[in-house]
Amino acid sequence: MVNMPKARIIGLLSTLGFAAQLANGQLEPDCNPLHAGCPAKKAWPEKNYYIDFTKQTGSPKDWTIANYEVVDFTSKGAEFTYGKRGDAPNMWTDFYLLGGRYDVELQIAPGQGVISSAVLWSDIQDEIDWEFSGNQHGEKPFPPPDGKWTVETNIFAQGKMWDGAATYQKDAYQPTTQFHTYSVEWDEDHMNWYVDNHIVRSVKAVNTPPGFVFPQSPMKLQLGVWGGGDPANNYWTIQWAGGEIDMKKVPYTMYVRSVNITNKYPACQYKYKDRVRILQKVAGPCLMLTIPRAGRFLTLSKSTKAAVLRPCHLKLLRIQLALNPSLPPRPRARTLFRRHQRLVRPVQALHLAIL
Repeated sequence: MVNMPKARIIGLLSTLGFAAQLANGQLEPDCNPLHAGCPAKKAWPEKNYYIDFTKQTGSPKDWTIANYEVVDFTSKGAEFTYGKRGDAPNMWTDFYLLGGRYDVELQIAPGQGVISSAVLWSDIQDEIDWEFSGNQHGEKPFPPPDGKWTVETNIFAQGKMWDGAATYQKDAYQPTTQFHTYSVEWDEDHMNWYVDNHIVRSVKAVNTPPGFVFPQSPMKLQLGVWGGGDPANNYWTIQWAGGEIDMKKVPYTMYVRSVNITNKYPACQYKYKDRVRILQKVAGPCLMLTIPRAGRFLTLSKSTKAAVLRPCHLKLLRIQLALNPSLPPRPRARTLFRRHQRLVRPVQALHLAIL
C-alpha cells in the first residue's frame, strides 16, 4: 500500500462538497430513496451477465450511453475518447445488482489529468470505485521504472467518505498500453478489489467507522472517461487528477473489452420502502425485492433455509428470507411461496430481515 498525500486531497474534496464530481464526473441519481418515494428499478434476473464489447456494432442492450456523449465499438472493444474540453464519454448498465463480483477488462486512457473509471453506484449514493489517472495522479517518477502504476480504489457511503476510504496501490502494469481485468467482489460482509485475479485490497463491514454505513444498496456499473485535469475544475480536483490536461496531445482513449458479472441476488426489480415489506410477485418469472430505505442487505437463518429455499420450476429471486410468526398472516405470500417453492411446513409470513 502506498501512503500518498492524494488521499488527503480526496478527503478535502469530500468535505468541500466535490465528492460527486470526483467520483464519476457525471452521475447523479434521478431519485434518491433517502429523500423521496422512488419507483421500482430494474434488476438482473440471472446469476450471471457477460458482454464482449469487441462483438458490438452499436449501443448494446442493457446499457445506457450518456446524453450528448459518444462511445464507439470496434475490434478493440468499447472506446471512450476524451478529445476536447468537456468530453465525458460514459455508459452504465440499465439494471441494478445487489452484491456479487464484477470483472471489467480494460486499458486505461493515457494523458495527464485524464481519468478512467469503473464505478459501482447506487441511488442513495453508495459507491465502490476504480479510478485511474493517465499519469498516475502526478506521482513521480513517471512513468515508473518498474512499469507498475499507482491506481486508486475508493468507497462512498451515502455520498460520504471516511478516513482511509480512498487508497492507492502500485498494482497495474503499464495500464495505458496493456489490458488488465479489474474486479470488485462485494456483499454484506466485505469488499475485495482484484487486478488480474490478484487481490489488492479488502474491506470488512465490521470495520466500518462509526457514523458511516457499509455500502449495501443495489448498484449500477458505470464505465467512462472524464477530464479531472480540465482547467475549469477546482484546484484540488486538478491536483488529484495529476495536473492540467495537455490538449496538444488529444485524443486520449480508454478501451473496455468485456464485462463479466456474477450476480449474488438475482431479482426482477428493487424497490425501497419506509419499512420492511413482504415480497411481491411481478410480471414474468421474477420476484420484486422490496427493501428498507437504509438499503441494508438481508439475512437468512440456517433453520429457515431448508424450509424455504427449495428447487422450483420458476427462476425465483434467491434472496435471504426469515420467518416471523409474530407478524399477522399474509395469505398471498403463503400461497405464492407454497405454489412455487414447495414449502415443507406452514409459513405464517415471509418477511425481509435486516442485519
